[in-house]
Amino acid sequence: GVVIDPFCGTGSTLVAAKLLGKDYIGIDISKEYVDYALKRLENAEKEKLRVLKEINLHHVELTFKKRKELGLTKRPKRKEVGK
Repeated sequence: GVVIDPFCGTGSTLVAAKLLGKDYIGIDISKEYVDYALKRLENAEKEKLRVLKEINLHHVELTFKKRKELGLTKRPKRKEVGK
């Protein structure tokens, strides 16, 4: 697929797309931001470790359905303040 970011700013989404092997299109009204995004894209490999760490923070091992089946969706009861 193609990642389209119509407000790409400094290019974080575009860098992530590039590192994930996706095609990408970035658009921004600010030439300054576009130039900065282009520099980041040229140096994307230097940001690879940071992007991979972020991806690992969001890895889903169990689906909601599986967690529900295992009884893992219930939140602990909150303590009432002042009691």
